[in-house]
Amino acid sequence: MKKDSILIVCIIALLVLNLGTLGFLFSERNGHKPPPRPMHHEMRRPADVIIEKLNFDIAQKEAFQELIKDHKNGINELEEKRRFLKEELFSTLANESNSSDSILQQLGQVQIKIEQHHYKHFEEIKALCNEAQLANFKSLAVDLANIFKPQHPPKRQ
Repeated sequence: MKKDSILIVCIIALLVLNLGTLGFLFSERNGHKPPPRPMHHEMRRPADVIIEKLNFDIAQKEAFQELIKDHKNGINELEEKRRFLKEELFSTLANESNSSDSILQQLGQVQIKIEQHHYKHFEEIKALCNEAQLANFKSLAVDLANIFKPQHPPKRQ
C-alpha cells in the first residue's frame, strides 16, 4: 500500500509539472503578447523597399516603374544569352572538343554586362532623387545586397 501511494504522488507531481511547463510555454508572458516579428526586406518586393526608403513622390514612382521595365527587358536579353552559352558549354561535355575556354570567356563577358546593367540601373535611380533623397540613397546603396538576396521564407525557430 505504501508503494502505491508513493507511486500515485509521483505521478500526480509529474502531471502537475508537465501541465505547468505547458502552461508556461503557451501563456503570454507578463500578460503581454510577444511583439510581432518585423517583416524583413527579403519578404517584400525590392521595388517597394526602394520606393519606401527613398520616399518617392508620384512622378518619381512612375519614372521608377519605367526604369524597372527597361531594366528587366535588358536583363532578360542578357540572361537569355547566358542560358544559351551555358547550354553550349555543357554540350561540349558530350563532344570531344575542347572549345569550353572560349565559351567560358563569353559567359564571363555576359556576366560582366549583367553587372554593368544593374549598376547603370541604380545610377538611373540615383538620378531620380532630389537633394533631400540623396542621403537616403547613400544608406540604401549600403543595404542593396541585403535587399536583393534570394527570397526565402524566414527560418522557423
